[in-house]
Amino acid sequence: MGFCAAIKPDGARCKARAMQGSQWCFNHHPDHSQERRRNASKGGQRGGRGRPARSGAEGVQDIRYLIKSLTDDVLILPPTEFRLREDTCPA
Repeated sequence: MGFCAAIKPDGARCKARAMQGSQWCFNHHPDHSQERRRNASKGGQRGGRGRPARSGAEGVQDIRYLIKSLTDDVLILPPTEFRLREDTCPA
């Protein structure tokens, strides 16, 4: 399996590996152009792993809640030897 035979618009050769049994990679194979177009039209409209993207305000609120929750959890931890050592807490 070699490299893709496509030449990019800047004149450089594509460095991706060719698909098995083909001279092109997925991004340049003419038989996959419709699938690439469909996938590209979905770009940025979905969250990671298929979750719907959240609006900016909701996402920020979720992050603020998570940070507050984690901070509260750390503050209620019982003192440990590591946390009590003076050299771990710079003055």
